[in-house]
Amino acid sequence: MSKLNKEELIKGVCITLDNFENVRDDLDTIPYREYLDLYVTYNLFIDDNGSVETKKVTRADLENVELDDEELYRVALGNTMRMFPPKIDRLDNIINGLLDKFNGDMDSEDIPVTPYLYLSNINGFYGSPVILYDKLLCKISELLEDDYYIIPSSIHEYLIVSETSIDNNVDWLIFMVRDVNRTCLDKETILSNNVYHYCRKSNKLSVIIK
Repeated sequence: MSKLNKEELIKGVCITLDNFENVRDDLDTIPYREYLDLYVTYNLFIDDNGSVETKKVTRADLENVELDDEELYRVALGNTMRMFPPKIDRLDNIINGLLDKFNGDMDSEDIPVTPYLYLSNINGFYGSPVILYDKLLCKISELLEDDYYIIPSSIHEYLIVSETSIDNNVDWLIFMVRDVNRTCLDKETILSNNVYHYCRKSNKLSVIIK
């Protein structure tokens, strides 16, 4: 691929949000910023004669492009929000949809109602950057009318649950995340071993590390 020009970069750069272990070998060669216990990096989406090619943006790509870190992040976030809008749904609806898709033996009436919401992008893949989207976390708090926890299910999606619906039992949430990461996920799809908390009053997301 030839060197990028500024127009190509501004048109196609998007955000990736990942954990340190998955990006540690690239940090010397790529632009990045730290966010809580995660790392923001950048991918470029290029239309190549009708097919979409993706490429990790490197520092070498930026050598001849006049974009500082703040502008790169702002442009990439705007593109990501536009190209991959968020999807929020009740977890029950997601499970029932999977049952319908795969014609499982379990009837949807057998699935207990849960207090959890599902959060990703509309594609359901690499949805981790949605927690960076402007005003999205605030809108979720308005929907729940409560502070809430964000549970990283994988690099693709999150679960969300209000404080009151689980009696603030964050230890259980942390156990659940780490157990799923250990037993169900490949290393490359793990986002974090920690849980996040959104406070309505401060409009801030924080990471709970234990």
